[in-house]
Amino acid sequence: MFGWINDCTECLVLSKFGQETWHKIKEKAGCDVEDGGFLRYKYYPDSDTVELVVAASEVLGISVDDVLFAFGDYFIEYVQENGYSNVLECLGSNLRDWLSNLNSLHDHLQASYPKGFVAPVFWSEDDKDVEKTDGAILVHYFSHRGSLLVPLVVGLIKKLARVYFDIEIEMEQLQLQDEAEGVNHTSWRVTTVNPEEAFKLRGKKSKRRQRREGGESGEDETISTAATTVSRYERTFRGAGT
Repeated sequence: MFGWINDCTECLVLSKFGQETWHKIKEKAGCDVEDGGFLRYKYYPDSDTVELVVAASEVLGISVDDVLFAFGDYFIEYVQENGYSNVLECLGSNLRDWLSNLNSLHDHLQASYPKGFVAPVFWSEDDKDVEKTDGAILVHYFSHRGSLLVPLVVGLIKKLARVYFDIEIEMEQLQLQDEAEGVNHTSWRVTTVNPEEAFKLRGKKSKRRQRREGGESGEDETISTAATTVSRYERTFRGAGT
């Protein structure tokens, strides 16, 4: 993984638990990088990052999944503080479009990264079963690292929903990458805790909800229509990232 990940881990621990705790984590992980010494554009072995996460779990007394979730939650704040706030605000006017457009941002960043940068692939779409899940979206995630960082992704998506769209969401995991033969990506059904805010997920109100609210038209009221067509990301994604 590139140094962004390890640097963010250091910033998270320092901001929440202090320098002494960070030094304990580094010692347990066998990390000899000096404080503030992770280079963001340098590639570090995945094993180095895994050792830091496991060490953090042991020092903090929480599960590895909880460490990764906390990391995902903090990552939005981290990238904002490192000059990407305006870029993140422009990715989409609803959660579905934001996540689908994240691939374009990764493509842009790939040009500035050293060779070896392999980004995950995200694809988001409306949940077709609208009668059961009014306003829900499906979010899919593929990574060459399999399901290793799935808790991180959950923390990240929940935080960005809160920060950029002012909503609290629930993520029901439908499948986990590599958990069974032929399962080549992780998927969630995403809903809002408050059903009245479901339109913020995909930029429109369902016909059924419009009628309940007294709308005269049976047409969907669309706020944003980006990412509503099949893109090369979905094709990559459906093909297991190849």
